[in-house]
This record gives sequence, C-alpha cells and structure tokens, in this order.
Amino acid sequence: MRYAILSDVHGNLPALQAVLDDLAGRAVDALLYLGDAVGYYADSCAVAKRLAECVAPRSCSGLAAPQRPWVAGNHEWGAIGRLAPQLFSPAALFALKHIRADMPAATRELLAGLPERLEIELDAGLAATLVHASPADPVGATGAGYVENGEDAREAAQFFSTQICLVGHTHCPLICREAAEQRPGRPRWEAAEIFDDRPPGNRLVFGSERLLFNPGSVGQPRDGDPRAAYAVLDTTARAFELWRVAYDIAETQARLRAWLSDAPAALLDARGGLAERLSRGI
Repeated sequence: MRYAILSDVHGNLPALQAVLDDLAGRAVDALLYLGDAVGYYADSCAVAKRLAECVAPRSCSGLAAPQRPWVAGNHEWGAIGRLAPQLFSPAALFALKHIRADMPAATRELLAGLPERLEIELDAGLAATLVHASPADPVGATGAGYVENGEDAREAAQFFSTQICLVGHTHCPLICREAAEQRPGRPRWEAAEIFDDRPPGNRLVFGSERLLFNPGSVGQPRDGDPRAAYAVLDTTARAFELWRVAYDIAETQARLRAWLSDAPAALLDARGGLAERLSRGI
C-alpha cells in the first residue's frame, strides 16, 4: 500500500489544496494526518473539514471501532481550550482566539475527538505509531516534545514499540533510523539525509530497522524551503519519499491579513511574522 503522510497544515488552505492536487498523481491508497490542522492561518475550519473528508477511518490497535488516522496536535488542543496559553507564542494565541470565535460546533466536536496517539497496521508485519510531537509527549503539551536529531530519536524510541514512528510538530522533514551496530545497552540512532526532492534523492529504502519519520509541514515549513512538504510511505517497496509542492503563498498571506485585520503589524508582516515567514520557509 501507499500512504500519504501529512502534518501541520495550520489553516493554510491553498497549501493543502496544492498538496492534494499533487497527490492525485501519486496513486496513494490512504492518508495519515499527524496533527495541527488548525492555527496561524485563515482557514482552519475549512482545512479541518477538508481533512475529515480525505482521512478515511480504519482499524487501529486497541480500538473496537474504526478511527480516522489523525492525531491531535497542540494547536488542536489550543483551539478547544485544553492547553495553557503560555505554551503558545503571541501570534499563535492571537490566531487561536479568532479560531475559537469562528469555530462551528461540528469542528469543535471533530477536534475534541482526536486521539493523542494511534498504532496502525500498515501492511502485513509492518506497523506504525502516529503522534504529533513525540511518543513521550504525543500532543506537545509540555512544550518540550520536539524530535530534531538522532539523539532525540534514541530517547523517543523508548516510548513506542512499532517498527515505525511518525511525528510532526517541528515543521522540518527528518528521518532517523536505528543503526545496525550498537553499543551494549545504548542503541544508536542516526539521521538519514534524503531531502533533495528529485528522485532518487528524495527516497529512503528501509529494511527491518526501526525508524522515526517527520514529513515536514504542509502549511508553514521551517527548513528554509517555502514549498509545502509531505511524504509517501510505500509498504511494498518499503520506502519513504519526501515531496515538495509550490503553492500561491501570496494568496495565503492576503487571506491572513483580511482575517486578522485587527492584528498588530508585528504579528503579521515584521521579520518572522506569520505572513512574512511563509515567503522564506522559516
């Protein structure tokens, strides 16, 4: 099977639509979503609705009924009041205030029902754990749940038992894999570089080793590349592919300014502001 893996759309509907259009040509069987559909940009409720249409329920370990493979992120919890305000930046808080004011009851119910983590059988003998931030802090509720390198992955590996763990939250693509040669009592994990988005540089083939994979962010990349990021996991080829998609950044910026017309300019257009950062992928 081929799974599309998306994360961190953050209300950026033009970026999400560009990714969905790109996926139409990649013959994927299902979509997995790693949280933070909402927050920052103008179309959080529309993004949540679109994802609910695209992420089909499936069987998950330990659950009697099918569940959408979509886990809660810190911004989903922020939007429904489950996280303390001090865990968010001023810009994030300003956006969340507007999202809560505009949120239909159906969207609130959808976000409130998202699980913190899921374990799913991807294919015969291959299972994955899905969390937003890290398996030790699934939603990112502590503000410290970032997996950014091999050492972080080694620590995270204590908190999941499947071969694969899928995370988001950092907005930067990352693959870490357990090394073949280990020191007794201290497994070693290392980052794998696959981030040239032209085949075959965007593709990592794996075997039986454990892996942790972050597909990057659809709606607010922070790795210096402003294009939307997503990934495809092919269980037959046992391969991850990372893809980047250009979208109309100016449209997202214009929609943001219209939506947060009462926001201080520093939150939107100053260096590092919500609109300005999209152009630089930071």
